[in-house]
Amino acid sequence: MSKNITRVVGAISLIVLVGFLNIAQAGKITIDGTATTPGYGGWNLDNIDVVVKDILESIVAGDFDKSDGSYTKPAGADPASGEYFTFDSNIYSTSTPIPPIPINLMGVLHGKDWPVGEPPGIKIVNDDTGNIKPPKPVNCILTTSYLDTGYLNATTPHPTLCSSPFQSHKRFKVNMGANSLGKGIDIVLNVEPETGARDYQVFQKINNYTGKRLKGFIVQVGTGIGMNFETVGESVDANSGFAGMLSLNKTLMETIWAAEEFATFSRGLFGPMDTIHVPPHFPTDGFFDVRPAGFYVESTTSSASGTIDTFQSTIVMPSNYTVVPVPGATDPADQFGPWLHSTIIPTAIFFDDDEDSTTDAAIQAWWGAVGDGSYNWMYGNGDDHNITTDDFLVVDPAVISGWASNPLYFTGPIEDLLNLGLNYIVTIGTVDSNWPTWDGDSSTASFTIRMIPIEDDSGIVGNPGYIDTPPTGFIPDDLGTVTVSPSPAFDIGDDLTITVADGNTTTAPVGVKNLTTNEVENSTEHLTLAGVFQILEIEPDRRVFEGQLPTSANPATNADNDGIMYVQSGHTLEITYTDTNPSSTVSVTTTAGGSTNFYVIPTPQGTVVFPLGN
Repeated sequence: MSKNITRVVGAISLIVLVGFLNIAQAGKITIDGTATTPGYGGWNLDNIDVVVKDILESIVAGDFDKSDGSYTKPAGADPASGEYFTFDSNIYSTSTPIPPIPINLMGVLHGKDWPVGEPPGIKIVNDDTGNIKPPKPVNCILTTSYLDTGYLNATTPHPTLCSSPFQSHKRFKVNMGANSLGKGIDIVLNVEPETGARDYQVFQKINNYTGKRLKGFIVQVGTGIGMNFETVGESVDANSGFAGMLSLNKTLMETIWAAEEFATFSRGLFGPMDTIHVPPHFPTDGFFDVRPAGFYVESTTSSASGTIDTFQSTIVMPSNYTVVPVPGATDPADQFGPWLHSTIIPTAIFFDDDEDSTTDAAIQAWWGAVGDGSYNWMYGNGDDHNITTDDFLVVDPAVISGWASNPLYFTGPIEDLLNLGLNYIVTIGTVDSNWPTWDGDSSTASFTIRMIPIEDDSGIVGNPGYIDTPPTGFIPDDLGTVTVSPSPAFDIGDDLTITVADGNTTTAPVGVKNLTTNEVENSTEHLTLAGVFQILEIEPDRRVFEGQLPTSANPATNADNDGIMYVQSGHTLEITYTDTNPSSTVSVTTTAGGSTNFYVIPTPQGTVVFPLGN
């Protein structure tokens, strides 16, 4: 089967490729220079099932080739933008994953949606030549994402590197599943021979999808997976020749990061404003607390050998994560408590301040216990957003109503309460036959990073009160609206961006009519239908829908529902959305500008379209 490969390495600029060159150094994680994805080949996918899927229908809709990292888009995906396409890398406890058997599924690595990210979700950078401040390593393990200066739908994609800037989607996120409790999730990495040592910074988050509250975590470095995993220290105990060849670099870690920086929840929710960077990374204090939230950690050994191979939480940092200090809310179960799992996180009202669904929206208010036995929408920490000098005040219902009438405001779970960011460094020394995983035929080996969630034993049971008393008061406007951009005029050849906002629908069909030619283009929400343009919800439960309709001066596109609108200068397009509840119809128009008209010359090789005057 031919593959519609979504990206080509040759298109990447030389400057970007420098970050992936295998300059001779030491202790190297493998990179396959022939692969179609930068940094591919280091993550061993023997226990991984990469699933390319339709982001809306959540069905398997594409193929992934482990041999070179190439993949196909879902059938009918927009070839121009590539949006509404995502992937999961399912992590199993066996080297031959059997997806229908969930007991083997330990976790899921969910990467950024295309075109911001691509499968499989982890890449390797060796010898990054960018601006990395010593003593941070020039090598790293990070996610397969791209910079906003060049997403995958750009002519020249720009993959993230170790040196990429703040908030450039470097961390890979592992959703820890129920089967991993007390057992672990295994990420295996391929290495090749070098002498000496090489340090790798790991950019990672671990997210609680276990269905249980957690009291902490353990990260271990070793070899093997599942029942065959053993820590480095255990291997050294059995073979002293392996000593010094693989470990965590405790000394370097403690040089780079302070005690409260190893394992933390979102700085935007918990932590002080940034007074170091210009412009500041965090211009305000955390929404819930000026103190960081997370865990203190220790780097230690698992065996008599003394090899530092274990990175684990010790005690919880004191913060408002455990108990949000609203009056009377003294029971942790009434608010957050120990590390929340995915089914008991609170709801917030967010504001899409930059009208970009690929960036994080700003939290405005959250639903929780007021302290008198009731629940309501509240602002956060008093210093956040300069809203008030008091903490957690109830939001005026009129403000809530105003937000609800604006489609840029929406409700959703505070997922960052699940996500713990980790900072640690793995050191790889000489790779030779002393490695337990040494393959004499290929002269390669592998090692494993294991992540173990530890279940909470504090005795807190049941749902927090904000779950059993769900949010009220935020009612999105039921009357649908439609906008088009560019407007009131566009250039021939532009893609028109059509946006619908409707508070009580899950689909938003739109009709576009050329008032001069009467050509009609009707939208669809189904990716499996090619040849028509799609209006899709920008995020689940956002109730904001968007799509792009190409325009063309080629008369060959003058057919109904071919996915392209034929226009000439002066043609006016009418975009109509029919709202079924309440019943209403809204329309906007935009007109083709410029003076370019076209005529057609048929040739033996096909039709040629010329601008008048040429």
